[in-house]
Amino acid sequence: MCGILVIYSKKRKLEKKKCYAATSSISNRGPDKLLSSFLNNKKLFIFNSVLSITGSIKNQKKIYSSKNQRYKLSFNGEIFNYKILQKKYLNDTKSYSNDSDVLINLFQSFKKKIEISKKINGMFSYVVFDNLKNKLIFSSDIQGEKRLYKYNDDDYFILSSTIKSILDFIKKKELNKEVIRNYFCTRHLLFKKNTIYKNISIVEPGQYSEYLIDKDHIKTKIFENPINWINKEKYKKFNSMSEKDLVDFFHNIFLKQLNLMIPKVKFASICSGGIDSSLQTAMINSLKQNFIVGSLHHHKKDKITENLSGFEKKLKKKIHILNASVKKNKRIVSKCTKDIAIPYLTHDFLGRYQISNFFKRKNCKVFFVGDGADELFGGYELYRKIEWTSFKNNNLSPYSSFISKKYVVQKFDDLENRMNNFYSKVSKKYNFLKKKERNLQSSLFTDYFFSALSVYNIGNDLVCCNHAIEPRNVFIQKEILKNIVNLPARYKINRNNHKLFQLKPLLKKIFLKYYSKDLIFKKQGFSGYPNELKPILKDKKFQTIENLNILKKIKFKNNNKLEWKLINLQIFIENFIKKNVFF
Repeated sequence: MCGILVIYSKKRKLEKKKCYAATSSISNRGPDKLLSSFLNNKKLFIFNSVLSITGSIKNQKKIYSSKNQRYKLSFNGEIFNYKILQKKYLNDTKSYSNDSDVLINLFQSFKKKIEISKKINGMFSYVVFDNLKNKLIFSSDIQGEKRLYKYNDDDYFILSSTIKSILDFIKKKELNKEVIRNYFCTRHLLFKKNTIYKNISIVEPGQYSEYLIDKDHIKTKIFENPINWINKEKYKKFNSMSEKDLVDFFHNIFLKQLNLMIPKVKFASICSGGIDSSLQTAMINSLKQNFIVGSLHHHKKDKITENLSGFEKKLKKKIHILNASVKKNKRIVSKCTKDIAIPYLTHDFLGRYQISNFFKRKNCKVFFVGDGADELFGGYELYRKIEWTSFKNNNLSPYSSFISKKYVVQKFDDLENRMNNFYSKVSKKYNFLKKKERNLQSSLFTDYFFSALSVYNIGNDLVCCNHAIEPRNVFIQKEILKNIVNLPARYKINRNNHKLFQLKPLLKKIFLKYYSKDLIFKKQGFSGYPNELKPILKDKKFQTIENLNILKKIKFKNNNKLEWKLINLQIFIENFIKKNVFF
């Protein structure tokens, strides 16, 4: 895991001092090595902070270059199959020190550069400078784990792993009010394409782009589209398999992928007592015994984490319980906001902040999380309540849909149309299914690839990586996702099954390979924030939310979801913007 910052000045040479000043938020992500170069007559600055997890960086001083010196690299992520790629395409098993070294030399070997992103099993974003054709090549993984943020105006073209480093360089904070308005219509603050700042957008997952410096022009292609993973023949194959064989199949591909993902450095895993993180921890434990297990407990709210002795007994490992509280969250809320430079995308940001900091203090460089499995495997109670027959082709699940249009006072951007169009394309791809199942599969697909992917993965990368610790998750890896999207709905939501196995029945069956049935609990989620944090707003440094001008425009009375959004935005304003900028 690393940090990327690439700055191109369109009019004049860059100031070294100004460039290096903008690297502070990137340096935190990879403190083991800071690599940089000024190129293109000092109009191009390429910076890469490195957290050394894979291979060696002992002799590395400048940014990685291909052997022919044509290509220069700034890279963020982990390529789990880099040794396979090295052997297959570079005809070498020894000469390359790590995955970055392999990646940049693949650009020397591949004629069609877009093919490189397709070949990677891992999580990644990269920026490559082709000094022969004077262009920047950039791309990010299809599952959205390692994001790139893009800034483009008349003076600069910037790519970075963090929004904050861009803001530190351009020295201005102009909010995108349309994105804020969308927030009052959606369950979470969604950063699918646009961010909360003007001129700062996201390089969307699965994109491959080239910035032609001489023409000041960007060409973009999709190197892989997850909708194309929906496959009638694979679905039929899974549908014809026995439950036992299908459970064994998924169990085996999880283990195979984890074998590639388990690092050689010290690492940790979250075991919350829920299905996803506890199962992943158990599978890791079956492959490697030497790692730390931790959990976050919200007093009086998360009853599962009050007693994890059953999991400790099965794992034969101590689970370190980290207690969350209003007092602790109050202490870190300002710091977390300043670090990520955006409002919290979802409720669990402070929990992520706390537990990643804990694992960092234990000298871990990697920890495993279980986000995304609920959307992929049908883990939320609301899915069980969906009246499948009531769906129309362009409707979404309650998780993804626009829910509060009555609060919008001005026109919002094209997010809703993009979401509906995405759902419609997915539904057409599932046209080989009967209506009920097609609707459910389309909803789950949209919930992950449009909504959850825009929330959890961005959050993990921004919050955890700032502590120089990398989150990993087996359930959302590309090779796993290709199979999940073709898994018959009865293995995701099964109304005819015993109540215990109606939600995520397949994962629960795999769970029982490691634990007993009495350790399957009803899902609780992260509940410690924000509702318990209202006292924060009583501090002198915070205004009361009643002072927000936005309250004059909307109906606020007795709306907890809206209250959370207002609190979230207010904390962001007071901590980072420091002035009222709404409407």
